[in-house]
Amino acid sequence: WIPPEVVAEITDGPTGDPGKEWISNPSHIKIPQATTISTSIREFELGSGESAVIELGLQMKSQQVWLCLDDYRARQVAKQLGLQCRGSIGLVLEAKRSGFLSSARNALEKLQEAGLHMHEGLIETAIEEADE
Repeated sequence: WIPPEVVAEITDGPTGDPGKEWISNPSHIKIPQATTISTSIREFELGSGESAVIELGLQMKSQQVWLCLDDYRARQVAKQLGLQCRGSIGLVLEAKRSGFLSSARNALEKLQEAGLHMHEGLIETAIEEADE
């Protein structure tokens, strides 16, 4: 599930962005109806995409969903609200552990090439954790 606010952020991205190309094929993703962001979420003053992800997470909480949030503050808010979340690096590591990826290093490099800003120290730690 990808909230429409996040879809808009990605589709407004630069030409040639792999994420923009990926999201243009909606057959493999579910985009729910736009959600009204509750006042309690708006009070955290997060970005619209982060707020929408958290709001959707709260609506789907009974399904024990995992949220993908790269913004540190948004992850802290989500955890404070009892939601499970990971950033992109955590998802890459989990995909590697689960056998969905053969190389965490390659996946992290592709994310960087696509424009995701990650601290070099975090990347090196992740690569070590992936035993690469």
